[in-house]
Amino acid sequence: TWTEEDFITALRTGKTPTGTELRSEYMPWTSYQYMSDDELRAVWAYLRSLPQPIMEIDNFDSTEGLAKRLALFRFNP
Repeated sequence: TWTEEDFITALRTGKTPTGTELRSEYMPWTSYQYMSDDELRAVWAYLRSLPQPIMEIDNFDSTEGLAKRLALFRFNP
């Protein structure tokens, strides 16, 4: 489980709490690294307010992982 500080650090450095580098084609952290602490805290608060995902995705880099992510994507009119 990530903390707010883990989230902010990842968006500033491109590294997860375990040291894994975020792939910028999936998570454009370089675009977010200059946001203020207040802005990043607001994003964190918003993400935490969303409903829990209906399933966990094991491998974000695989084709299957991509397909699962796309299947979870939906518009809320």
